[in-house]
Amino acid sequence: MIEISEAIARVDQIFQAFHDRRIAPGLAYGLLIDGRLVHSGGFGSTGAATTDGNPGQPPDADSVFRIASMTKSFTASAILLLRDRGWLGLDDPVSAYVPELSDLVLPTADSPALTIRHLLTMSGGLPTDDAWGDRQESLDPDGFNALLNNGFRFVTAPGTAFEYSNLGYAILGRIIGGIAAASDDHGAPDTAGRTAYHRFVETDLLAPLGLAATFYDFADVPPDRLMPGHRRVTDGWVPEPFERPGAFSAMGGLFSSVRDLSRWVGGFLDAFPPRDDAENQHPLSRASRREMQQHHRFATLAAGLRATSPGTAARSALRASSSGYGFGLFAEHFTDRGEIISHSGGYPGFGSHMRWHPATGLAVIALANSTYAGPADAATHALNAVLDQVGRPNRPVAPWPDTVQAAAQVDQLLSGVGSDGGFDHALADRLFAENVDLDQPRGERIAALTAGVERIGVIDRNGPPELTLHGPAHATWSRPAAAGVQTVTVRLSPESPVRVQTLTVQARSAPPAEVSQLVARLIAVLNSPDPGWPDDIATGPAFDRERFGYAARLASALGGPFELGERPANADGGMPWVFDVHSPALSWQLSLEFADEANAVVASCALAPVPVSTG
Repeated sequence: MIEISEAIARVDQIFQAFHDRRIAPGLAYGLLIDGRLVHSGGFGSTGAATTDGNPGQPPDADSVFRIASMTKSFTASAILLLRDRGWLGLDDPVSAYVPELSDLVLPTADSPALTIRHLLTMSGGLPTDDAWGDRQESLDPDGFNALLNNGFRFVTAPGTAFEYSNLGYAILGRIIGGIAAASDDHGAPDTAGRTAYHRFVETDLLAPLGLAATFYDFADVPPDRLMPGHRRVTDGWVPEPFERPGAFSAMGGLFSSVRDLSRWVGGFLDAFPPRDDAENQHPLSRASRREMQQHHRFATLAAGLRATSPGTAARSALRASSSGYGFGLFAEHFTDRGEIISHSGGYPGFGSHMRWHPATGLAVIALANSTYAGPADAATHALNAVLDQVGRPNRPVAPWPDTVQAAAQVDQLLSGVGSDGGFDHALADRLFAENVDLDQPRGERIAALTAGVERIGVIDRNGPPELTLHGPAHATWSRPAAAGVQTVTVRLSPESPVRVQTLTVQARSAPPAEVSQLVARLIAVLNSPDPGWPDDIATGPAFDRERFGYAARLASALGGPFELGERPANADGGMPWVFDVHSPALSWQLSLEFADEANAVVASCALAPVPVSTG
C-alpha cells in the first residue's frame, strides 16, 4: 500500500474547490490504489436543489449518477466479448450485421467498407455529434431503423482519421443486440425500451462483476440513491428530465456509482502486467481488456509547461502528450507521467470522468449532476497530485534469462581484448548472429576495441555486469577504466536459440581537469538567476555568445536545477566533448569543442534536450 495521506488530503481539496465553483449541485468522487477504492467523498446535495443552497446529505460512493459516454467502455467490452466467443470479427463490415446499411453511400468511390473496428476506434468517418447524439437516447428501434435507412453523411473516408461519433457507438449497440437476440433468449424490446443490447450487457457484463448499482433505466435505481440531473440557470438549478433507455443507450445510457465504477476500473487495471496467473472472474479476458486500453487511433498531440511544484513560477517542466482512442477508452501517453487511460461523460443533467495510471494502479473517478459539468480537469489534477507523491514509476522490465547470460559472455569476450589471452573467436562464433561480422568485419571490430582499451586503460571487471534494460532483449552496462569508462550495448536476435545481433562498445575518455572545471562553471551559470555565457571563459572568433545565452535561458525556463551526469566523457576519444546534464524536467546534452583545449578556448558549445519518450 502506498502511503499517500497528504495526497488524499490534496484530492479532497481539489474536489472541494471544484464544488465551490458551483459547477454542479452534487459531486461524488473516489480514489483507487492498487485497483481498489480506498477513499471517497462527496459535496453538495442528493436532493433536487432548485437554488444554490444544498439541502439534504452530500452524495457518496453509492449515489447513482448517469455516467453518459463512460458507457462506451461497456459497449466496447460487449463487442470484444462477442468477438472472443467467435460471434463476430472486428474487421467485419458493419453491413453484415445491420442490413439497413447494406446500401450505405460511402464518401468516396475508393472508401473501404465501414467496419466494426472503425466504429470502435472513432475512425468511421462520421461527424462529431455530441449535441445531437445526446438527445437521441430514447429513440425507439423503428426510429433508429428509419435513421439508418436514410443513410448518413461522412466527413472523412472510414479508417483515415479520428472523429468522435455517438452514432457509431449506437450502431455497435445495434450489432450487439442483433447477435444477442439471434443467439439466445436476451429477448425483444420490452415496455421500458430495453432491447437485447441492454439485456446482454446486464447479464453478461454487469451481473458477473456484481455491479448491482449500474442500470440503463433510471426507474430501476433505488430512489434514495438516484441523483437528479440539473442544468444551470441564472437564479440556480433547474431539474433536467430523465430519458428512458432506447436505441442510443450504447453511447451514453448507463447510470452508476463511484463504488461500482471502481470495480469496473479495477478490472482494467488488473489486466496489467501480462502474466501467467489464473484469470479472475471478469467475463472479459485480461488480453482483451489490455487491447481496449491501447492507442489504436491517433487523435491529438500537445505540449506545454507546468510548474514543477506549487508556487514555483520560474521552474517549469516540459510536458508533451499523445492522445488516441482505443476501444471505448482514450489512451494518452505523457512524457512526465507515462500512460494514462481515461474517458469522460457529458450529458444533459450530468458530467463524469474516470482516469487511471496502469503502471501504479492509481485511479480517480468523479461524477457530477449538472449538464456537461466537466469534472475531468479536477480528476486530472487529483490523479496528478497522487502521482506526484509516488513519483513516476516505470513498469519493471524483466530481461530474458538469455539476455543476462549473453551480457556475461560478451563481458567475458571483451576482457580478452588487449590482454595476453587475446580475443576468444570460438566464444564469438557461438555468441554472434550471422549479421554481426557482416555489419563490421571481425578484424575491424577487434582493432577498434583494442584502440579503445589503449585509450582508457585497464578496465575493472569485478562482479557481474549491472544491466540497464531497454527491453527484455536489449541491455546496456558500463565498466570503469583507469582513464574513462567502457559502455556496452547488446541486442539479441528473435531466433531460437537467441544470439547477439548488435554489439556496440564505446570507450569514453575522462576529460582533463581544465575541461571538467569549465563544464562545472557552465553548470553553475545554468543554475544562476540570469544564465548566459561567462565573461571569464575565452571563446574563439566564430563563437556566438548571445545564441548560447538564449539556449541557456530557455533551458532554465524549462526546468532545473541542473546536475552533471555521472560519467562526463566523450565518445571514442574525439571531439566534441559531450556531457550528460540532468534536470527534473528533461535530460540535456552539453557539447563542447575547443579551438585550444590546453588554454580552454571554446570554439563551439551547444545545449540541447535529449529527445523525450512516452515509454
